[in-house]
Amino acid sequence: MPKLSGLLPKHQLKGVKWTHLEGLELADLVCDTPAAIDCIIGAELYPDYIRAGLRRGPAGSPIAYNTAFGWLITGPTDSPKIKQGVVKSFTLTINHTESLGDELCKFWELEELLSSPKLTPTEELCEKHFCSTFKRDTTGRYVVRLPFNNQPELPGSLAITKQRFWSLEHRLANNPALRQDYNRFMHEYETLGHMKRVSGSQLNQEGAYLPYHAVVTKKLRVVFNASQKASNGKALNDFLHVGAKLQVDIATILLR
Repeated sequence: MPKLSGLLPKHQLKGVKWTHLEGLELADLVCDTPAAIDCIIGAELYPDYIRAGLRRGPAGSPIAYNTAFGWLITGPTDSPKIKQGVVKSFTLTINHTESLGDELCKFWELEELLSSPKLTPTEELCEKHFCSTFKRDTTGRYVVRLPFNNQPELPGSLAITKQRFWSLEHRLANNPALRQDYNRFMHEYETLGHMKRVSGSQLNQEGAYLPYHAVVTKKLRVVFNASQKASNGKALNDFLHVGAKLQVDIATILLR
């Protein structure tokens, strides 16, 4: 809530007389003049300040309550000087604010940012890995090694990757426009140094291989699938620390 109340009463009440209120020692001597609320009092404190004494007038007039602060005025005013459509009432409320400071302190303690957040052992290991392996290339881009928690073991991933490759080749053979965009994209990848050619002798069954395919949104992109499971039920993502899972876009393929 942006605010609890506006000016009360909403309009000047001078000239309005209620005989049942005459002679009372009011808690607010200018209760007939619009003014801001000084404080808000909770209902739980009502028994502590209310006193015996109640003054009622005719229908449409306010009621006076006797309290430890003096007489409080509340209720409708029903004054012909007040414009139609305006709520015809005003209220005086008082609050004990001794505990307000404590409540504000609790609020700021909850909202305050930690100057040195505590890291879990895994998060500390990932941060050390980043600090020890990151560098900037000649273009100013940051490069960092993937944070594997142990050596990837993906038996059978070469056969799965070849199968996906032949499936992609068949798709490209039936779509010359897609094949042209694909070749252009892969040539750009190689030119930028994101990948390099390897000889057949460098391929082995113990390597970690990623299948990939072409995806067309507004333009063609090549997507590597790091979630593809090998014959042991493991995927490359399974060897990464929590919080550093590999996304679909991979710049290089790692070979052992």
